[in-house]
Amino acid sequence: MSCSNRTPLQSRLAASLSALVLVVLVYLSLDPSHLAYAAEVPSSLEDADHNHMRLAENIGFMGVELDARAAGEKAEQVGEGEEGEAQYEPAFVGVSRDIIGRQDAEVVTLTNNEVATKSLTAGKTLYFKFENSSVWGNFSESTPGLPEINGKKLLSRENMERELKKRELEDEGEVVEEEGEDGKVVLRKRQSAKTREVYVSMNTCNQPDINGTTTEEAPPQLTLYVSTSDRNTSPGPDADSNLQSTHTLTSGFASATVNATSNVYIGVSAPSPLPSGFTGDWQFQVAASIDQSFHQFNYHDPTNSFVYLVDTDTQSALFVTDNLTTADPGEEDYERWMKAGNPFQLFAYSYNMSSIKGMERSYCGLLNAWNDEPTSQISGMTTRGLGSKPKEQFYVQGLNGSTRYHAFPVMYGNSTAAGSGVVGGGGQVWSPVNFTTKADGNCQVIFNLTFCSEVAYAVPSNPNKFNVTNLTALYDDYAKSHYQNFNYSLQQIPCNTTNTAQYSLAKTCDDCAHDYKNWLCAVTIPRCEDFSAQDDWLQPRNIAQSFVNGTRLADTDYGRDPLSNATLMDRTYANSSRNAMIDELVQPGPYKEVLPCEDLCYSLIQSCPASFGFACPVMGKGLERSYGNRLGNADGTVTCSYLGAVYYVNDGGVSLRRGLGVVVRRSAVVAATVGLVLGWGL
Repeated sequence: MSCSNRTPLQSRLAASLSALVLVVLVYLSLDPSHLAYAAEVPSSLEDADHNHMRLAENIGFMGVELDARAAGEKAEQVGEGEEGEAQYEPAFVGVSRDIIGRQDAEVVTLTNNEVATKSLTAGKTLYFKFENSSVWGNFSESTPGLPEINGKKLLSRENMERELKKRELEDEGEVVEEEGEDGKVVLRKRQSAKTREVYVSMNTCNQPDINGTTTEEAPPQLTLYVSTSDRNTSPGPDADSNLQSTHTLTSGFASATVNATSNVYIGVSAPSPLPSGFTGDWQFQVAASIDQSFHQFNYHDPTNSFVYLVDTDTQSALFVTDNLTTADPGEEDYERWMKAGNPFQLFAYSYNMSSIKGMERSYCGLLNAWNDEPTSQISGMTTRGLGSKPKEQFYVQGLNGSTRYHAFPVMYGNSTAAGSGVVGGGGQVWSPVNFTTKADGNCQVIFNLTFCSEVAYAVPSNPNKFNVTNLTALYDDYAKSHYQNFNYSLQQIPCNTTNTAQYSLAKTCDDCAHDYKNWLCAVTIPRCEDFSAQDDWLQPRNIAQSFVNGTRLADTDYGRDPLSNATLMDRTYANSSRNAMIDELVQPGPYKEVLPCEDLCYSLIQSCPASFGFACPVMGKGLERSYGNRLGNADGTVTCSYLGAVYYVNDGGVSLRRGLGVVVRRSAVVAATVGLVLGWGL
């Protein structure tokens, strides 16, 4: 059978009909749920796209949304680098909105002792997560740390780790003794093995700058939020306050300790709006640890300080820590501290330095400010001062005269290492020491003398004639030469003999030599204050000389002696120094002296043989012009000079006894060797 012949027109028509039938079949086989509508829909009904709504009615879809349209919703808060940007989010046909949800804000994962450094603008919040694996991870390996400070634990690496490991193994419910923040032993319930303490801490490292006129000294503080609930994974100002703890930073520092069973959620929020007169962002560090707080601040009242002011001049200041241990030479803690090098630092800033205001408790904040305006510092261990125990001293240079400062004791990391991965690696800060430098320019701080090794304070000086090294040697050699004469006399006393033949059953020749040296160094090396100082315990000296700048006191500046009503120019004690060497060689000009403490004389009388004939005058006959007392005053000022004196520790040493003064010679043996003493201070 032969095939029928079709014309070309018939063939094309047949092909077209076949294709049309195929398209209709495919269309009918499609389900509407397989289609998606990708048109953009406005955020309000008033601005709605009517074509979109028509299609929505026919097909039942909802379109896309812009994440920025709900300004008050939590999902608007996004991570660093995405702040303030609208988030495009498609809505797929057949998929409901609650399944898609908003894009989560960036969450930074923290691990044990790893610090995160971030920047934050006003009104924003950043989120962090300390995961369950870190909460229940292993404690960090032990690293070398400092010994205990005077019996109180420094928050050092090995001490805290030992305590935490101990807690981990303890039985729940048992009561143990622990040391509180004030150093007192308290009873607490042992930590349950079902929870673990997590230490969250943060420091502000930089903050908005003052840009214009403002009455505020510093911008507002950041706020730290901590949650241990999976119902609040984004703690912050808009979250449920019952599911988080809130910690507004104080001077750039905050810390929180929580008992965690699983994840710990952290939020850091910046206040909004930024007050007028400030511009810029905050930069901060945040860390979490199961070992101890990564950042630390230690509060101390000025009367119970960790670091004390010794003295100042116009360009420098000397400080010393409290005794770091009560151990004696040869004991382990004593030797460890003396070999510790420079475990602490001291950052000194002018009161007018605005860049640190609001970050006074932040190690990274203080460090950044100090790097911008550094001061020279010499530090090292010493046993000088009360107790003769290990201390660290700080000699800060490059200061300005007649200027108020505050000095912050700090510790780099945990003293041996710092930064991420180090327990306590964020550093420590202690309460500051406030002080004012001298103004007149003729008092110089000296210390580390060879003979008078306990001397450390400002002495009469003349920068035009002596640098600090030569001035130190001048005073030290002068005192040493007079001690040698005394030593010759002491050698005539039978010191190494039987008890019945000794001059005293309570004192020895060593006691006499020690107390005489203390007294001699105090009276031959006077403690200097500005002539312009007005404290009533100060003694005017050398008022007849010119100041180092060539000016002289006017007649009206001399004043009168309150006891005799004579002019000070007519009084020997006022128109000259305590000893002639100062006026002849140093030529400091007018200054005022912090008189030696009266108990130095009393101790000398008690310790030395009666044959020396040492005695002290009484009130009204030389005492008040030669010696002061340790009664002190409210601001902790040193009111009399004794070796090892520091501010706020004005009552140490021998008990007070009024009626003591200049040593008067009665023994012909001693008279020839200590004759220079007669009349000093009169």
